Amino acid sequence: MFKDGLSLAGYSTNESSSGVPEHPSLKFIGPDFFANLIPKIARVPTQIDSVLLEPVLPSSQEMEPNLSPSQLASARLTSGCKGPVPLLVGAATDAVSGGERPDGLVGILLKPQVDRDELTWQQFLGSGVTAEVFKGRWRGRDVAIKRLLSKKHRVSQTKQEVAFVREIDVVAQANHDNLVKFFGFHFDAQPFLLITEFCHGGTCFELLHEADLELVIDQQLKMCSDVASGMDYLHKFRPQIIHRDLKSLNLLLAQVVSTTSDVPHVKVADFGVARMKDEDGDWGEMTAAAGSYHWMAPEVVTGHYDEKADVYSFAMVLFEIICQEIPFEELEANDVIKRTSKGARPDMEAVPPTTPDALVEIMEQSWAQDSKARPSFETICRTLSTIVREIYA
Repeated sequence: MFKDGLSLAGYSTNESSSGVPEHPSLKFIGPDFFANLIPKIARVPTQIDSVLLEPVLPSSQEMEPNLSPSQLASARLTSGCKGPVPLLVGAATDAVSGGERPDGLVGILLKPQVDRDELTWQQFLGSGVTAEVFKGRWRGRDVAIKRLLSKKHRVSQTKQEVAFVREIDVVAQANHDNLVKFFGFHFDAQPFLLITEFCHGGTCFELLHEADLELVIDQQLKMCSDVASGMDYLHKFRPQIIHRDLKSLNLLLAQVVSTTSDVPHVKVADFGVARMKDEDGDWGEMTAAAGSYHWMAPEVVTGHYDEKADVYSFAMVLFEIICQEIPFEELEANDVIKRTSKGARPDMEAVPPTTPDALVEIMEQSWAQDSKARPSFETICRTLSTIVREIYA
């Protein structure tokens, strides 16, 4: 119900005579037009010698609700590359990307890319809606290779590429022990690749709901603290980053946890719907229903929310860790958001009686209906540290 089905998808990497992978409606435009079209990034270094721009103008039947043709436009940039590189361009992708500034992405996309020939593909790990993930080797280390899936629908492909670049934008800039480490990307040819560290322990979802292991309080507190620490870093990052899809499926374990003596090391992953705050300090109009309903803050469906939506999702993760149950497991996704919008929360009878009161309290504060009443991750980290000190005093 909650895990994406595992499936392999085929890819077409046919190239035209110019060496650029075939793509419908792709038009070649020179650098002068690029400079005029995107004044914000006209200062891009001169090694950018061409731009591939695809104005995605689907029929009204193909359009996503509330998105104009201009908002669904996609820009692609080549910098010594054989194939197109997606680029977020101002208002052209506002509705798809959430209005992020492209400046940081330009710098990232101009960095050296991982050579495909240096990658050794080993094991297929799984597939989601937008990408499939493999275990591999790169320069003597284990890595996770995320490969973007192709979509026949042009609007879907554009949104997917924007999300993929957004994820790279976040992981390439952020650096914290509780975030998955970024190693590189490859945009020279399709399918596009993202290379990150490989976490040998799998997802927290698997540990909490599929493994035959009842965690002890030491492990639970360590997992909660790891997640809170990683999220505190993201929320304090400048520009601020909100994850928007925090859940146990997107939390990875650096090493296998198979006994109660194993110390978990959790890393926050999957930034495909993450959002960086605009410089004017206003989140503005946000993507409605970004994330997964069972962990989603009720205000997210309105499109008006801020970083406190992540705090609500953390409360759901905390519930998972304490109870080793999925929040609202018995409900379908649409029913969950209807219930939480009216104030419903997970069944507190599932909380073990031995759980520290302060831990239960921080969970209930974090899922408060009023987002302003939810604590910051800085406060959550301090509270968790206090709980640990009191337990082991």
